[in-house]
Order: sequence, then structure tokens, then C-alpha cells
Amino acid sequence: MLTTIIDFYNHYDEDSRLDRDNYHRTEFLVTLKLLEPYLAPGSRILDAGAGTGRYSCYYAELGHSVVGLDLTPRHVESIRNKAAQPHLEDRLSAVLGDARDLSMFQDESFDAVFCMGPLYHLKDDASRTACMDECLRVLKKGGLLAVAYVNRAGAYLYEITRNPAVLTKQPPAHVFSSEGGLNNGCFVTLSPQEIEQFMAQFPIILKEHAATDGVSAIMNQVVNKMSAEQFEAWLEFMFLTNRKLDNLGTSLHNLYIAQKKNDNR
Repeated sequence: MLTTIIDFYNHYDEDSRLDRDNYHRTEFLVTLKLLEPYLAPGSRILDAGAGTGRYSCYYAELGHSVVGLDLTPRHVESIRNKAAQPHLEDRLSAVLGDARDLSMFQDESFDAVFCMGPLYHLKDDASRTACMDECLRVLKKGGLLAVAYVNRAGAYLYEITRNPAVLTKQPPAHVFSSEGGLNNGCFVTLSPQEIEQFMAQFPIILKEHAATDGVSAIMNQVVNKMSAEQFEAWLEFMFLTNRKLDNLGTSLHNLYIAQKKNDNR
């Protein structure tokens, strides 16, 4: 599995993904706005599954101390190159690693843990549980946990817009059955209900469960043609509706934000 993931990202331009166009910027900007109320100034952040460090760099530039962790050596090198800038060298670092094994970090050593990539690829509950156990182990009590995932219905809609043949190659009845799912190469999809059931086993308090790109994925051609003024209004619309169940169900990417409990009950 790890080789497949690393190979994918060795051939994918992750560095520009969240800046590429209005559609991709929607996910990034909505995520920032969702996290803003919960992140204390000067936090120590672990960005587990950091990619090339788009979030890591953003929060380091705000004055947080950030460690970006990723499986892909190419990504880690990219973060380290960015961390070499004089204004970031004391606030940003990068390590090669797997979010299921954070043994290089001590218990409760971070104020916030971002897990905004690993669940895109972990294909079984045992792997996802190991990842969450480790993220929560290194997170301080009362700390912020942010978990992103690819939503099954949103991913299916996005695939249909690109190639309607998916409807017969991967019929809806199978995709949404208990034995099914939508598994595209090294990616795995989950439903909002599955995420809520999965996360309920951990000592956390849910703060937000929201869409980060909503219908932007299936409307990407329209969103990408918006003027700056129209795009600002689009972001406002997104933030007004992204907690609604219908938008949560059709968004390609969703974010689950929680606080670690002060005890294990």
C-alpha cells in the first residue's frame, strides 16, 4: 500500500493542488475558516500527512510552530526547502513518517494535530484506528484534532462529471452497499455517517463536521470562471451552507473537527 501511495505522489503535482484554481482554493480557504476559531495563537502543530506543506507553511507564517510529517520523501524535501527561508526556519520542520506510527513524538506534545491526508488512503478500520490512536496520543488534552476525508457520494458525483461510464462500471447499488465503496487506485472514500460512527469510539468532543468544497467539484468549470468578486460571494455561500447535511453528503472533501477530552471517558 505504501509503495502505491508514494508512487502516486511522485507523479502528481501536490504542491499546486490547493492553489491551482478557484475550485481547489475553495477547499483550502474554507478549511482555514473552519479551523480559525479553534486554534490558539502560538500553537505547536503536527501536520500529519502534510503533503508539500501548504497548511504547514501557512500556519508557520502565522507564528505557530509546525512539524510537517509525510510518507513521500519528495514532499518532505519540499517542506524542508520552504523551511529554509529565514522567516520560517525557526517555526517549520519536516519529518518522513507514517501517521500510524508517531513514536518519534512524545505523548501530549502538540496543541493541535491535523490529519488532513492519511484517511484518503487508509483502506481498513485497523489502519484508521492506529492513525487516530497515534494522533490523539501526541495531542494534548483539550487540543484540536482536524481530520479530512474524501466523501463517497461527492467522489462518485465528481467521477460521473468526468466520465458517465462510471455509472455502469461501478453501479450505484454496489458503491453504496455495505460490501461496496468507491476505491480509485490508492484512494478510499467514506461517508459522513461512517466517519461519525468511526470517530465516536475516541475520547473527543465533536466541534464541526463540514464540507470544505461542497458542490465546487461538480461545478468546477463554473467556479473557475468566477471573477474575484463572484468568488468571494461563492466562499460566503459555501460557509453558510457547508454544515448542512445535503452539502456534507455531496461535497468531495469534508472536515471533522474535534477537541480531545480532558479525560478518557
